[in-house]
Amino acid sequence: MDFFGRNAGQLQAAIGQARAAQAEHDAARVLLAANVVRTYVQWARLQDQHALAERALAQQQQMLQLARERTRAGLDNELAVRQNESSRADTRTQVAALEQQQQPPATRWRPCWASRACPPGCSRRAWRS
Repeated sequence: MDFFGRNAGQLQAAIGQARAAQAEHDAARVLLAANVVRTYVQWARLQDQHALAERALAQQQQMLQLARERTRAGLDNELAVRQNESSRADTRTQVAALEQQQQPPATRWRPCWASRACPPGCSRRAWRS
């Protein structure tokens, strides 16, 4: 028998806790979905940037070849060849950076505790064997 409503209060508290847990669960699901979408959009953007950089690199290779042919024919000087080589090198650097960004995180970075090779100053040095 419940004379003072103590059990009713506990029931209401339990119901409130269950509702709060459900709300946290729903919020986590929304957050996860948003992170998946954000990651996919970033990946798609990187794919597009990489494709554009590859096309630019191919065009610069053609321009470099044309500049070399013009230099051999005496229609241009070595400066045009050097400028094209420099532009192509810059684009190659961009392509390499985009390729690295497209790699999964596990291939770019491995935590020291997974490889047991802590860098100097690591707080997980105790994991080294």
